Amino acid sequence: MTGLLERLKAFLERYLRPEDSLLEVLGGVIIVLATVNTLVVTRDRAGVDQLLEASFTVAIAWGLVDAALGLFGTVYHRKYQERTIRAVQETDEAGGLAIISGVFDDELLELADPGTRDAFYRHLAAQARINRPNRRALGRADVIAAVVTLGLMFSATLPLSLPLYFLDDPFIAVFAMNVMGFVFLFIIGWLWADYTTLSRVKLGLALGSIALALTAVANMFN
Repeated sequence: MTGLLERLKAFLERYLRPEDSLLEVLGGVIIVLATVNTLVVTRDRAGVDQLLEASFTVAIAWGLVDAALGLFGTVYHRKYQERTIRAVQETDEAGGLAIISGVFDDELLELADPGTRDAFYRHLAAQARINRPNRRALGRADVIAAVVTLGLMFSATLPLSLPLYFLDDPFIAVFAMNVMGFVFLFIIGWLWADYTTLSRVKLGLALGSIALALTAVANMFN
C-alpha cells in the first residue's frame, strides 16, 4: 500500500507541484462537505440525493474551470518568459541586468548576497542573449496536468459520497461523511508532510480539522 501511494505521489510530482495537488484535493473535499452540511434542509432521502448530485456537479465544474485556468496560466507564464527574453536581447547589458533582477529579485533577496545575485543575473542575461525563446505555449505534459487536476477534484469527492449512497438515514450518512472527510484529509496531510517541515501528525491534524470546522460552522445554520 505504501509503495502504491509513493508511486502515486511520484506521478503527481511529474505534472503538478505538491501545493497544487494538495489544493485540488482540499478543494474537492471542501466543496462536498460545505455543500452537504450547509444546504441539507429537507433532511429526507430525496433531498440528500439532490444535494449530492449538486455537490458533484459543482466539484466537476470547478475541476474543469481549474484545469482551464491552469492551462491559461501556463500559456501566460511562458509568453511572459518569451517577452522577458526578447526584452533582454533588445537592450544593452545594463538594461538586461535590470530586467532580470526585476523578475527574480524578490525570490532571491533572502537566499543570496548581492554579489552572488549579480553573478547569477549576469549569467541569465548572457544565456538569454544566445538562446532562442521557446515559442511552444502548451505541450503534452501541460494537457496531462490539466486532466490530473480534474481527476484530483473528482477523486476527492467520490469517496465522501459513499455513506450517502449506502446509508438510508440522512443524519447518519452526513455524520459518517464528515468522519470520512476528517480521516481522508488527515491521510493527505500525513502523506504531503514530506514536502514541508511540519510533522506528519501536525499537518494531518491541521488538514483534518478543516472538516471539523466546516461541520461546526455549517451546523450553526441548520
